[in-house]
Order: sequence, then structure tokens, then C-alpha cells
Amino acid sequence: MSERREILHVLSVTTLASFLTGINARILVVGIPELAHSLGADVEQVIWLTQ
Repeated sequence: MSERREILHVLSVTTLASFLTGINARILVVGIPELAHSLGADVEQVIWLTQ
């Protein structure tokens, strides 16, 4: 039972990390135009944030 619980924990953590990475990337991509405007930069100067 302990080994099964460890496997479920690892699976849960990796799934959550993958999900959050995707969410963060989408939020950043949506916010790039506003970031560029706020910083007085064009999109090409701010696009490095996604990489």
C-alpha cells in the first residue's frame, strides 16, 4: 500500500506541475501586449518572457 501511495503522490505532483506550467504560459501570452504597453516596449522586446 505504501508503494502505491508514493506512486499516486508522484503522479499527482507531476500532473499539477504540468497543468500549472500550461496555465502560467497562457496567462503570460495573453498579458504580453499589456506588458509591452506598460513598459513602453514593443512586443518584440517583451516576447523573451515566454522563452
